[in-house]
Amino acid sequence: MTGSSPPSRVPTLTRRTLLGGAAAGIAALTGGCTLVGGGSKSGSGPTIRIALIPDPTGASAFYRTQFDKFTEQTGITVEVIENPAAQQVNAVQLMFKQGNPPDVYRAQGAALDSFNSQGWAADLTAYADKDKVADRLGAANLDPRTSGLHRDGKLLSLPLVAGNWSSANLLLWSKSGLAEVGATKPPATISELDQVARAISAKGKGKYYGYAFTTALGRPAADVSMLINQAAPSSIWGTSWDLRTGKVAYTDPGLLRSVEFYRKLHADGVVEPGWQTWEPTRAYTEFAKGTTAMFLGSCYQVNEIKKLSPDLDFGVAPAPVPDTGRVGYAGQPYSFSPIWSMSSQSKNPEAAWKLMNFLVSEEFQRAYFETFRSFTAVTSAWKGKSTLSAQESQMVDVLSATIKRIPDPTVVGSAAVRQAMIDFSGNPDFVFASLASQAISRNQPIDALAKDQQQKVEAFWSTEFAKLNDAGKKISAADFTYADWDLLKDWTPAGR
Repeated sequence: MTGSSPPSRVPTLTRRTLLGGAAAGIAALTGGCTLVGGGSKSGSGPTIRIALIPDPTGASAFYRTQFDKFTEQTGITVEVIENPAAQQVNAVQLMFKQGNPPDVYRAQGAALDSFNSQGWAADLTAYADKDKVADRLGAANLDPRTSGLHRDGKLLSLPLVAGNWSSANLLLWSKSGLAEVGATKPPATISELDQVARAISAKGKGKYYGYAFTTALGRPAADVSMLINQAAPSSIWGTSWDLRTGKVAYTDPGLLRSVEFYRKLHADGVVEPGWQTWEPTRAYTEFAKGTTAMFLGSCYQVNEIKKLSPDLDFGVAPAPVPDTGRVGYAGQPYSFSPIWSMSSQSKNPEAAWKLMNFLVSEEFQRAYFETFRSFTAVTSAWKGKSTLSAQESQMVDVLSATIKRIPDPTVVGSAAVRQAMIDFSGNPDFVFASLASQAISRNQPIDALAKDQQQKVEAFWSTEFAKLNDAGKKISAADFTYADWDLLKDWTPAGR
C-alpha cells in the first residue's frame, strides 16, 4: 500500500451527490423543459415529457440515446427535463401545482408517497397486466403487500435496479493491503476485522490505514449499520422498533456492541482520520488510492473503484459477523425501490405508458446494466452473463447469501402507520444513526446515550399514537409487531 495526500474532490459523481446543473433545475422549477444529450429525435406521434435526474455520471447521454431508440420504435417524441437530485421532488411537485406536469417522472423511494398523497401517481395495474410486466419482474415480486411499488393495492411505480442492490452490506478489501500483515482472505468476524485493521494501521504509521468509515445521507460512520444488521434486528436502525416485540430497542446489546466497536477504532486511531467531514465518495476514493485497506460499502462503489484504479486487486465479501455467530441479516423490506411513476394527469396516458413499459423492457435494462454495471430489476438483462467481472460475480454471491426479506410497517401497514413513520423521520435526532455518529465521533460510550434516547423516542411514539388516534386514525404498537419474524429467515406477510 502507498500513502498520499487526501484527494481533492474526485470528479466521479455518485448517487448521493448533487447532480446536474443549476440551469436545468431552474428550467424545471419554472415549468420549462430542458432537452438533454443533443440530437433528440422527433416522431410522427404525440410528444410526452419525462422528468429525471442525470444520475449516474453519463446518464444524460444514455437516456437521450435510449429515448431516441424508443422514438424510432413508436413514433412518440420524448422531451427530457433534468433536475439535480436534491431538487427533483420539489421541482416536479411545483410543475404539478402549476398545471404543467410531466407525463413520466422519477419519484424514488419515499417520494412516491408524497406524490401519491396528492393524487398525482397513476394506477398502472391494468397497463402492467395487459403487457405482462410480471413476466419480466417476477410475479412473486409484484405482490402488492411487499412489492414496494404498490400503495393500497394499486401499482404506482416501476423499478430500475434489482431489489437487493440497495440492501447489500459489502466488505471491500484490498488484497495487497491485507498482504502487508500476512492476511490472504477477508475477515469474517468482528475480532478478525479488529485484528487485521489494527495490524495494518500500525504498520502504515499514518501513511495508510487498515480501515475507513463511510459517510451516508450526511451522517459520518453510518456504515456501522452494516455491522448492526449482522448483530441485531435490522429494523431498529431506521424505525427504532424491534419489530418482533413491538418495542423501541435502542438498548439492544448487539446494536450497542457494534457502535462501541466503531468508537474504539476511532479512539485508538485505527481508522483513517478526518472521516467526520468526508463526503460519501471519500471512503472508496481513499480505497482506490491505496490509503485504506478495507471499508464497508455499497454495490455501486465497486465499479466506481474500478474506474478510479483499474489495476487494483480487490475483493468483495460479506460484512463480518459477531464472534458468537450471526444474529441477523441485512434486511430487504420490499422487492423493489420505486423509481418511475406516471402522471395521473397525463394528456397522453397510452403514450406515457409505452415509455413506462420501455423502461422495464429487457432491451432498456440490458443497456443500463452494460453502461452503468448496476444490477437491474429485470434480472434476465444481466444474470448469468459471462461478462461479469470477478468482483461483480462476488457481489452476486454476497447478495444472495446475506440478505433476507424483513417486515416493513410502511409497506404492509396502514396509512396511519406511514404517517407516523414520516413524522418520526422528520425528527432526525431521534434516528439511531444520529446517535451512533455522535457516540463514535465524540468518543462517548453509547450505553448511557442510548438509554436516554430510548426514553425520548418512547415518549415520542406515545404522543404520536395519541395524536393520530384523536384524529380518527387507529394506530398502536401492535402495528409495529411481527411476532412471526425470525431474524435468520425470509419473512412473508402471511395473514396480513
